[in-house]
Amino acid sequence: MPKASSLLHVAAEKAWTNKALFLSLALGVGLIVAVAWMARPVAILARMGALGATGIAALLLNFGLGFSCGVEGWRALLRAHGVRSSFSSAFGIMSGGYALGYLIPSCYLAGEPVRVLLASRRFSAQGHEIMATIVLEKVLFAATVAALLVGAGVVGLRSGLPPVLHQGVLSFAGAAVLMVGATLVGVTRRTPWASSCLALVRRFLPRWAFLEWGNRTLFKIEGDLRKALSGRRGAVANAAGFITLSVWLNALAPFIFFAFAYGRILSLEELALFFTLSTMFSLFSWLTPGAVGIAEGAYAGIFGIMGLPIDGALAFALVQRVASLSIVVLGLLYLGRQGVDGFGKGKIEHGGAEPNLR
Repeated sequence: MPKASSLLHVAAEKAWTNKALFLSLALGVGLIVAVAWMARPVAILARMGALGATGIAALLLNFGLGFSCGVEGWRALLRAHGVRSSFSSAFGIMSGGYALGYLIPSCYLAGEPVRVLLASRRFSAQGHEIMATIVLEKVLFAATVAALLVGAGVVGLRSGLPPVLHQGVLSFAGAAVLMVGATLVGVTRRTPWASSCLALVRRFLPRWAFLEWGNRTLFKIEGDLRKALSGRRGAVANAAGFITLSVWLNALAPFIFFAFAYGRILSLEELALFFTLSTMFSLFSWLTPGAVGIAEGAYAGIFGIMGLPIDGALAFALVQRVASLSIVVLGLLYLGRQGVDGFGKGKIEHGGAEPNLR
């Protein structure tokens, strides 16, 4: 009887998850239809024609190079922890994680547990070591974005934007710097704030096994992070360089688009504005799979602020989505070879276990 009850609970949870994904996707598709109707499909196709095959190829290449730089940055962090990996293996695992994060609304974090499991088994490394590299990768990425946001805020002061928008940009940049700074200080102290907070919470809760496991794992991850930041600074600096290049390439995408589609060179102020607003709108990307509809609406808003017709926003979003889906397809093919489906579930041979990888 308990077994039947457990199966019913799993079935109900799966049905609720599928329903939530369907509603999320329906919301995104509805937003795309609404924005496309306002932009007029004929105008969107005309803008794609103005962009041309060369412009599309340049944007796809730019996205691929940016993703590859991110992969190389992760490889450098793996080397900092004594983990050797080939570029093809790291690319496959990272694209698989990206694919799951793209398909499951989760701020692109749904694929990280699978990424940890696949990497730990492929590279014969401890799970906490792989998790430490991913955490540090996210911190370096956030630090790069925060630095660019501060620069964008300073540049924006010289432009003719409304004061409210100036304040929003600087406030957003300040919050990003504060979060990154708190994280870096927290993991480099001998008594990190994450462990301290968890220890405080555990005082008021029963001694559940998963909390004990979480405390031990967090302690190991913090130790790995301190070791990398203090003893392997060269490898971390190398990783930071590749991750910074990855962010810069992604930030240059609108520059490439405007050059081909409009024959116009964006000014530094316009590029800074585009980067800042797209970063702010990305905070809502978790609402739908792959930010479907959210990205299109965000780009339409940015183009509107810049005084441009929104048909260009839809054309830009379409090319960016094609570039993203190319990585998603590669990631799903890699996961398929590893026995993992598009929802992070499957079988990875390891002592006959069939873990739920979600």
